[in-house]
Amino acid sequence: MKRIMKKDLSILIGILTPAILTAAPVDLTFANHVGSSQPDDVGGMQYTDVANNASSGFNVNAVITNTTAYIGNDSENGNTGDDGRLNMRRDSSTRFSLSFYDADAGDGFTTLYNPVGLEFSLIIYDMDGREDPSVEGTDQITMHTLGTATFATTNDLIYDPNSDGSQTWVGDGDYPSVGSGNVPNPTGGATSLTEAQQRVAIKFDFTGQNVVDFTYTINDGQTDVLPITDPNNYRNLFIDGDDFDFTVETSTIVVPESSSLVLASLFLLSAIPLYRKFR
Repeated sequence: MKRIMKKDLSILIGILTPAILTAAPVDLTFANHVGSSQPDDVGGMQYTDVANNASSGFNVNAVITNTTAYIGNDSENGNTGDDGRLNMRRDSSTRFSLSFYDADAGDGFTTLYNPVGLEFSLIIYDMDGREDPSVEGTDQITMHTLGTATFATTNDLIYDPNSDGSQTWVGDGDYPSVGSGNVPNPTGGATSLTEAQQRVAIKFDFTGQNVVDFTYTINDGQTDVLPITDPNNYRNLFIDGDDFDFTVETSTIVVPESSSLVLASLFLLSAIPLYRKFR
């Protein structure tokens, strides 16, 4: 595991199609949460008008479901402002799928949206670390879906590429850019972030995808001290549909897909260029 450094962010990009670098983005909103507040219920956590005809030319609904065991507080799930919110118990790890559906087909949640031409961003923010993670826990996100990740070049995250091609970011409890202490999260949805908040946020860009797979992990925590009903025994993951831009210097890397896709791309391509991007 290593801190994200500007000097060493080169990564293979041969698996990318040219569309990833050229398509026009669509802004998303998770303000319209309907139905269940549990991702493990039948139908999952549903959102309508995530991208609608009037503003984007797309008519898309979305569903969040868990694909591994999940424990959370359903009263905290759903949305905060325009942002999606997932609540999960400390000292646990769950893999989720965020799926996009054709809002004009059936009941709006039966047919996956045709991803051709669909480019969008998801921003994960409030990735907290703790000076003593055994007491308060640390946030960790692993992205499994092909795209790019942008983050502050000087940040309070620890970056860990995995052997299967997925990428993991962990909140750094030392907070090297601001000193010790927690970075407070914005309330009511993120329409802008302070510089300190930007240093614990990651922007993921996707093209041609209608399902995004990620794993949320809360390392350690007070689960052996606090009762399961105590709200302090849980944390929230916030998902923004690209409501703001970074104002600090950023770096961008490619997030590969699964190992199988990487191997197939290596077989098909005779040469794989290196990609490095800093803004």
